[in-house]
Amino acid sequence: MKLSRVFMSDSAVYREYNPYYGHFIIGRNKIGQKRYTSHALIKEGIWLTFGDGLTVKHIINHERKKWYLLGDAFQSNPNGKGPLDELRNATLLNIDAISSSWAGRWLLIGYDRIFTDASSLLKCFYKKTASHLSETREYWFASNPVILQEATQQQDISTTVEDKIAIESGWVVPPRSGYKNTRVLLPTQSISICNGTIEARQVLSVSKQACSYKETLDELIQRYSCILKNIACVNDNIWTALTGGIDSRLVTAIAHYSGVKVKTFTFRGPYFYMPSADKKLPTIIAKLAGFQHHWINKKSISSGRKRIFDEFAHLYQKNPGTSYYSFVNGYLDYFQENTVTLSGTCGELGRCYFYKLLPTSPGEEDLFRVVPMTQFNKTAIRELLHWWSDNPVANVDCRERFYWEARLAGWASNAMLQNSFIFQFYKIRQIPILNCMKAFELILDMDENDRVGGKHYKDAIDLIMPQVKNIPYNPPDPFHKRILMRLSKLINNPRQARNMYYRFLKKIC
Repeated sequence: MKLSRVFMSDSAVYREYNPYYGHFIIGRNKIGQKRYTSHALIKEGIWLTFGDGLTVKHIINHERKKWYLLGDAFQSNPNGKGPLDELRNATLLNIDAISSSWAGRWLLIGYDRIFTDASSLLKCFYKKTASHLSETREYWFASNPVILQEATQQQDISTTVEDKIAIESGWVVPPRSGYKNTRVLLPTQSISICNGTIEARQVLSVSKQACSYKETLDELIQRYSCILKNIACVNDNIWTALTGGIDSRLVTAIAHYSGVKVKTFTFRGPYFYMPSADKKLPTIIAKLAGFQHHWINKKSISSGRKRIFDEFAHLYQKNPGTSYYSFVNGYLDYFQENTVTLSGTCGELGRCYFYKLLPTSPGEEDLFRVVPMTQFNKTAIRELLHWWSDNPVANVDCRERFYWEARLAGWASNAMLQNSFIFQFYKIRQIPILNCMKAFELILDMDENDRVGGKHYKDAIDLIMPQVKNIPYNPPDPFHKRILMRLSKLINNPRQARNMYYRFLKKIC
C-alpha cells in the first residue's frame, strides 16, 4: 500500500496519509502494516483489519455469539440502553428491531453476517476473488474502495474504475459501486462473510396508523435530543455547520433544546457558490440559539494537500463546497484535533424530494433521468428495481425508497467516504445525527401534507426554538445573482451542463 506525506499547516507540520484511517477490510488475510492497522480473527480463516479513527468494540451475547460494532452508534430511545449493552440480548432474529433505534454511521458484524446503519453511510464494498490455494471464490469486504482494490488486485485503483463519470459526479447508484466486479451493500440487505449470500433485512416498518401528528413530532424531538445527549456524553468539542437551510437549523435547534453546548460554523465560499442566505442568517440564528458562531475563511491553496489527493482524482469533485476544495484550500485548519461535527445528512428523507420529478410508480427510464446518466447507472437501477420487486417494503412510496436506497446510500454515503479520507489529518469525526431507522419510520408514518417541503422539521424547530420562528428558510437570491451562480457552476462543470441539456431535450421530446 502506497503511503504519502502531505503538507498540513503553516507551521510546517507533516502527517503521513494512512489509507486505513477510519476504515475496515475483511478477508482471508491480515492486511496493512502494524503501525497503521489492528486485527481481529472474527471467524476461522477470516480477519477484520481496521485503522485508527474507527471505533471497534465487541461483545458476546447470551447465545455465546460475538458481535463486532464498528463506527459511531448512538441510542435514540430515552429509555434504551447503549448499543453495546443492547447487543448482549441481540440475536439474528431481533437485531434489525434492536438496531433500528441507533443513529450515526456504523456497521455490525455478527452471526457471520454484515449489517449496515440506517442509510449505509458507512459503506460496505464487497467483491469475490479467486483463491490462491484452491478453485473456490473468496469474498472481501471494505469501507474504502482503495484498500479493497489494492488488497484483492494488487494494482492501482484507477485501473479498476468502471463508471468514471458517475464516480466523479458523486453518485453511483447502488448496488453498483463504480468499480469492476465490486458491489455495495444496500440498507435493506445483509451479507454473509463466508460466501457472499445476500439476505433481506426486516427494516423500515411503516404502519401509517399509530399516532397523531403532534405525538409523532414530540417523539421525533425526544429521539433526536437523546441522540445528541449521548454524543455529548463522550465528546466535549462538538461543532455543527449552519446555513440558511432546514437541516442545519434543525440540528442547531436540537442542541439548543437539549442544553448541549455546540459551536456553529459556516465556510465562507466564493461569491458565485454561496447563497446570500448562507452569508446573512447563520450569525443571527446562532446568536438566538445562544451559541458562538464561527466564520471560516479560505486560505491559500496547499500544493502538498493537493498532491496526495490528486492520486485519487477520480473520487472527488473539486468545485467549492466539496470536501476536496475545503481541504486543499485550508478551511479545516481552523479546527483542533478530536473535533466532532454534527451532520444533517438524511434530513431530506420523507420530504417528498422526488415527488415533482417522478411519477407515483416510477419505472426504469423515469429513475434514470434523475441520476448521472451512464450505462452502468442504468444497469444499477434495473438491479435495484429487481431487488425491490423481490423484497417490497410496505407503506413506503417508491420515490421515498429511491431517495433512501439510491440517494442516501449512494450519493450521501459517497460524500461521507470522501470526508473520511480528509478528516484523518485533523482527527475530525463526522456524525450524521439524523441517520436513524426509527426516526425514518416516524417521519414516513406522517401524512404527506405534513412532510412536503420539510413542514414537520419546521414545526419541530418552532416548538423547540421559537425565537427563530420568523426567520425564513433559504430566501432566494436576487434573480440576476441566481442566473450568474448557475452559469458559473455550469462553466466549471461542463458534464453537468450536458446532462441538464440532455434531460431538457428528453422532457420536451
